[in-house]
Amino acid sequence: MADTLLHPLGVVPIHGEANKWKFILGVLKQETEDFRYKIGTLRLWLYFLKGIFHGSGWAVSPHRSSTCQDYGAAGLEGLGIAVEAYDSTINRFRIVLMVAVAEPTLWGDAIDRLQEPSIAMAAEYCTRYQQESIWVMTCGRETAKLWVYQNYLGLWIEISNIEGTMLPKGNEWLHIERNFSTLTNALHYVKRNPLPDGRMLEDQVRVNRDRDEAERRERGGR
Repeated sequence: MADTLLHPLGVVPIHGEANKWKFILGVLKQETEDFRYKIGTLRLWLYFLKGIFHGSGWAVSPHRSSTCQDYGAAGLEGLGIAVEAYDSTINRFRIVLMVAVAEPTLWGDAIDRLQEPSIAMAAEYCTRYQQESIWVMTCGRETAKLWVYQNYLGLWIEISNIEGTMLPKGNEWLHIERNFSTLTNALHYVKRNPLPDGRMLEDQVRVNRDRDEAERRERGGR
């Protein structure tokens, strides 16, 4: 993709006031009428992520995983974005954030199906490069959700307790305009912590395990 597609508005400061996104979103939504909807969503998040993960040692680009081709019938053919950081210890760029992009029509419960190709994509990468965990983000239209894939446990962990990010509790999605500060704070946390903190993951695993156990007890008591 050309830079003109990724930056249809020219030079617009990404770190300005959140209300600038009202205008940016309006232009991008209008332009998606000439493209497939998934491409429009891809362009929006490419533009957004380039404004956060910029500077020396960072790269943001479209990404397609061959492991996700089986989901093509549902419109989930592994189209997404890779955010990479240069790692001087291995002298190469490595992916720190994988972004899965959904069709705008796949909303509500259906968008959670993106977990499946995202897990395959993250598992493939972690196994190939012997990486314990990786940040993953699911995007549908202007809304996103941040996850962590924990390789050695085979877990798909919902992040809701990252200190300082103001991420909402539970299963909420973050809107690029309405939750602008929360979303940007969360992604800046990812930028500062390219590898998910192991203690945070252990805490979240405990939270998930306790929740699942409570649900099992509740079902058993009925």
